[in-house]
Parts: sequence; C-alpha cells; structure tokens
Amino acid sequence: CCLAPYCEAYSVEIKSGESSCFIVKTVVGVPITGTYEVIVPDPKYITVKVTGPNGFLHFEKTKTDFSSAEKDKEEESEGFFSFDAEIEGDYTMCIANGVDNGNDGIPRLVAFNFRAVARGEQDYQFVGLQSELTDLSEGLELLKDHQSYMNQREDA
Repeated sequence: CCLAPYCEAYSVEIKSGESSCFIVKTVVGVPITGTYEVIVPDPKYITVKVTGPNGFLHFEKTKTDFSSAEKDKEEESEGFFSFDAEIEGDYTMCIANGVDNGNDGIPRLVAFNFRAVARGEQDYQFVGLQSELTDLSEGLELLKDHQSYMNQREDA
C-alpha cells in the first residue's frame, strides 16, 4: 500500500485472485491523475477502480473478454483517469487480478502512477497561462510514464 502525495512510476506483480491498493491524501480541488499499463502477460481479468473518501467511484475499468482483435487487446492493456478532488481525504486506487471477474491463475505485472499534486496559488493575471502550463506538464508526465512502461515491457 502506498500513502503519499503521489505514487509515481511503480510496478507491482498482482497474483491471481488478489488486489493491491494505493492511497493518496489530498484536499478539495486538487487534481488527481493516474495511468496504468499491464506489462505482462495480458490485461485479461484486470480491474482498476478509484474511489474517494466518501466511497464514490471515480473510475472503473474491467477487461474480461478477448474475442476481439489483437489491436483491441493492446488498447485495453492501459488506461488513464483524471478528476478534481471534491472533498478532503484519502483517494484509493485498487488494481485487482481476477478478484470479481474470474481468474486464470496467472500473476500480472502492472506499471502505474497515481498523483494528487496541488497547483499552488494562481494569479488572476496569469490564470490562462498557468492552466496551459499545467496541462502541458500533465501531458509530459503521461508521456514520461508511458515511456517507462514501454521500457519495462521490453525488459520483461
């Protein structure tokens, strides 16, 4: 379990039938973002859920059916979420391997990040510029994370 302002560039092996949860603590209005990618062997039976302090479900993605094309399999191996914290408290991201949707006995390696980073005070005169810089920064973080995931996939 990770309890910090952000969990960045981590990989975790999740055994079949088990889950791992990670927590960020934040205040109202702070952007919460995250990405994940199943490194090996495939995303079958992986579920990712993000809930707030009040139990509200902010994000959920489950993959169990692989009757579609190989391209769809690659697209389903990764995901992204972003939202602003509505209330102060702990936000939890859980990654499960076959807990609720069946399992095949295969452990899976999942790379991820989970962030809640305050933007700081904004000067009215520079709000537009600050917003653009924040979006650019988040985009660069996503690109950096994706590159890290690809490096891990090459090493696996």
